[in-house]
Amino acid sequence: EKYLSIVNSKVQPPYQSVTPFTWLLEVFRNNREKINLTDVELMAQIEPALVQGWENMKKAQPEFNRHIREAWLDQIKVFCVSEVSDQPLMWTHYADQHRGVAIQLGFPDDVDNLLRLAKPNTYRETPPVLATLEEFIDIHFLGKKFDPEQIWTKLFFTKHVEFRYEREWRVTLPGEAPNEDQVFMKLHPREVDAVVLGAKMSAADAETITNLAHQRYPHARVLRAKLIGY
Repeated sequence: EKYLSIVNSKVQPPYQSVTPFTWLLEVFRNNREKINLTDVELMAQIEPALVQGWENMKKAQPEFNRHIREAWLDQIKVFCVSEVSDQPLMWTHYADQHRGVAIQLGFPDDVDNLLRLAKPNTYRETPPVLATLEEFIDIHFLGKKFDPEQIWTKLFFTKHVEFRYEREWRVTLPGEAPNEDQVFMKLHPREVDAVVLGAKMSAADAETITNLAHQRYPHARVLRAKLIGY
């Protein structure tokens, strides 16, 4: 229906790229008055090519996915932070059952801070798709282009809705240690605003970490979390 509406349109479509289908579309559009076929008859002629193009696109999808994975997912590191330091599940999952620490990071004006590039995650019930059916039609048959930023956001800033309690923000780091599973990022001392000790941290660990914090981050606060109602 969309293809037919453009064939019958007098307005030049805003193509962003040329494909066999956009070329065919222009042939029909520019010669519509000369083609002695009804809309139904014309679509009967066009439909086999559209269906074959759709099938070819689906066959090519695994290779496209592999390219995305190799070019992006395998070559990028993601730095993750949370808006909150008082979420019990976060302490359970990421801080050794409340025995670890949370580091509160700040934004000194004169420090080149990664967190200035952070973007919040989107939480969804279903996994994101690179493009909806409507978008795929526009791209493959009507000459529109993929939006790389939109794909990037879907790949790296999306999580299942069950994780929304994390209130996570992320920074993507392309080309950072591509052959390593993880990499430790160095922090400027003044990027550390506070060190929060877990509610179940041992007295010995608390003393050690407090001393380290005072030595390395003398401006930073050292706080102790408390489990209320437990």
